[in-house]
Amino acid sequence: MVTDYTILEKASRWTQHGQAVAFVLNTWGSSPRKRGSMLLINNLGEFEGSVSGGCVENLIISEANEVITNGEPKRLFYSVSDETAWDTGLPCGGSIEVLILRLDLPKFYQQLMESVPKVLVANTTTGELGISGPESWTGSFQANDIVKNVANQLAKSGESSLQKIGITNYFFRPFVQPLKLIIIGAVHIAQFLATLAINVGFEVTIVDPRRSYATTERFPNISLITEWPNRALSYLSVDERTALVTLSHNKDIDDLALTIALKSHAFYIGALGSKKTHAKRLARLANTGIGQDTLARIKGPAGLKLDSSQPSEIAVSILAEIITIKNGVSN
Repeated sequence: MVTDYTILEKASRWTQHGQAVAFVLNTWGSSPRKRGSMLLINNLGEFEGSVSGGCVENLIISEANEVITNGEPKRLFYSVSDETAWDTGLPCGGSIEVLILRLDLPKFYQQLMESVPKVLVANTTTGELGISGPESWTGSFQANDIVKNVANQLAKSGESSLQKIGITNYFFRPFVQPLKLIIIGAVHIAQFLATLAINVGFEVTIVDPRRSYATTERFPNISLITEWPNRALSYLSVDERTALVTLSHNKDIDDLALTIALKSHAFYIGALGSKKTHAKRLARLANTGIGQDTLARIKGPAGLKLDSSQPSEIAVSILAEIITIKNGVSN
């Protein structure tokens, strides 16, 4: 799985000094990569990451050589119609705007990798760069309080942003912890869901006090916690970048996890089970004093409606629902 960290780690091995970074500033239509997508390039033509899924990378790498040489940033726009997309290199038919900057910050990779969240802040006119942390700033220009406040807010959402502050255009690119998925219940569906979630970039943890379920044989290379949810969730960070879903089919385990999750800032809380099972679940939780507005946060039955009883397809439906919520898509 390719992540920001793996891209930075590979690029940090480059020994030569001439390097540049390209970011997607804006997208229109069916663009292949989202705003903030990153391509790192050196003066030997080596690169890591992508800004278009391979469509215009060759053009960007060629342009980056000039940026490395003279230090002047470039903003490039690639737009094609669906009919001519293949000729120009964007088979999706979308449009992208790309910013290319020379990397002059000392220990650039180390600063971004050593701790998160960090936000890379670029002056799109001068190419000057800064790195903003929760209580720190380093860079080739001095940021004012407005710039730092914007960076801190974007560090929470993880979203990249192009903003005009005063008379200056700044591009903010957060580097944050991976999205997390906590699965309650080491059941058959969890085997598929964990693998799928890891492959799309989630950091997965499975919690189940039943040691015969939560085994490394059934879940190789996946973080397993064989404790009750109240104990496990007391030290797992359940924040706004966390999704949690209960799958155990054991109401004592699932209800306990949901009660704790509903007090958190998790962006997704789901519970497996039929409509009848979920109604009984809501009634039990309501009897503990949890209000209806709070209970409405639970997606139940978890997953987009696929009318399937196959564990693998149920796992797909749950992950698809998590992604739609993450991306702010209404169903």
